[in-house]
Amino acid sequence: MFLKLLRIYSYLFATCASLAYLALGTVSKISATPLSMDSMPWKADELLYWLFGLGLLGLISVFAAVTGSRLRILLPIFMAIQLYLTFKGNFMGAHSFDGADDFRQTLAVTLGSLVAFLASLMQLRARRAKVAPTTKAAGK
Repeated sequence: MFLKLLRIYSYLFATCASLAYLALGTVSKISATPLSMDSMPWKADELLYWLFGLGLLGLISVFAAVTGSRLRILLPIFMAIQLYLTFKGNFMGAHSFDGADDFRQTLAVTLGSLVAFLASLMQLRARRAKVAPTTKAAGK
C-alpha cells in the first residue's frame, strides 16, 4: 500500500510540475512579455520553448507510466530533469533567498522533488501480472 501511495505521489508531483511549466510558458506567450527566471538556465524565447517542452514531456511521461506503457521509463527521466533543475537553479545558481521562510519553502520543494524522483524509480520494476491461484481438480 505504501509503495502504491509513493507511486501516486510521483504521478501527482510530475503532473503539477508539468502544468506549472505549461502555465508559465502560456502566460508569458499570451502577455508577450519576455520571461526571466533566475532558477532556470535559459532566458527569453529559449526559456519559453523549454517550458513548453518540459510541460509536454512531463504530461506524456505521467500518461505512459499510468497506462503501464513501455515508455514508462520517461517518468523517472522527467523527474530526474525536474530534480536537477530545481536543485541547481535554487542552490547552485544566481537565485537568492528572501529570508529563512523562503529558504525553508525552497528546501521543502526540493525534498519533495527528490522523494518524487525516488518514487518514480518504481516505474523501472517490471509489473507482474496478477494471476489467480490454480486449484487442483478433486480426486486426482
